[in-house]
Amino acid sequence: MSSLMIRDIAALVTCNDADEELHHVDLFCENGRIAAIGPELTQHADRVINGAGMFCYPGLINTHHHLYQQFSRNLAKVQNLELFDWLKTLYEIWKRLDETVVRYSSLTGMGELMKNGCTTCFDHHYVFPANCGDLIGAQSPDGAITCTAPYIFGCRPADPVCSSYLLAGWEAWLHTGNLEILEEGFEGFAAWNAFLRSHSENGIVDYSYYGDWAAPAYACQSEEFAVSAVTPGILMSTGYYYFNSRLLAQIAGLLGKPERAEAFRREAEGIREAFLKKWWNAETGCVGTGSQGCQSFALWLDILPAEGRYFVSFLYSLPLRDKTASTSSPSGR
Repeated sequence: MSSLMIRDIAALVTCNDADEELHHVDLFCENGRIAAIGPELTQHADRVINGAGMFCYPGLINTHHHLYQQFSRNLAKVQNLELFDWLKTLYEIWKRLDETVVRYSSLTGMGELMKNGCTTCFDHHYVFPANCGDLIGAQSPDGAITCTAPYIFGCRPADPVCSSYLLAGWEAWLHTGNLEILEEGFEGFAAWNAFLRSHSENGIVDYSYYGDWAAPAYACQSEEFAVSAVTPGILMSTGYYYFNSRLLAQIAGLLGKPERAEAFRREAEGIREAFLKKWWNAETGCVGTGSQGCQSFALWLDILPAEGRYFVSFLYSLPLRDKTASTSSPSGR
């Protein structure tokens, strides 16, 4: 266990219900949590900081930021412009962003925030490089991708629900009409699907980390572990494997690769058959456990037999009547 003691803090802002400000107190932390606050604490700590003359307060939260703009904020020619003139001028610069600029702007911005007491930042990022950049660079030779690119934290291989790799290229093509984006990423997209294939048995993917992630606490395995307790992670993994295969068939068709397109269509159909065999109950209209995540995800995937879709739609609508949700899946919104 790691521990920290900050001694003789000049002023400690508690932000408790009484909004108290304490003076000349110690703060003891154990395993990243505050364990005690008070004068002349007696606990032993691995590390001790002298807080004399210093203020201590909870980390600030920035709920709206644009970290990528860090590198362009001091341009003299935009300092006195009105909003839309400012945006028009800067968009001409931002449209040439690449992953290196975004990375170092973000690191600089986060460092500045931390220096001024902000420990949580909600970044509104909406300007993307014209290709998949580091998404491709972060991919392993075996086709595995990572949860983040550049790979800083998370998991390798990523959870199978991470179809964002394919969607980054697909959405860029929808926005720009530039097929070179899809051409550049196609083999990497296909390699990620091949990796999932290698981790599947009879069409069912064999691992999951997150699944239906960050549902309401009452529908999670615990308050500390935001994995759904009601929707099987393997169901989510297999569903996204199916989604990838269908999307790859579309991409291959656009790129003039009919044989590859047909192969992905056959793969998708095989996954669909395995999915339905394992999780679809035609008599009850339930998918998997019958949770909102299972029902809505199957509808979003369009994986069910035609005669079952209305049945599932009706069953899914029932638990929503009391406005109680048990899923965080985008398909459930």
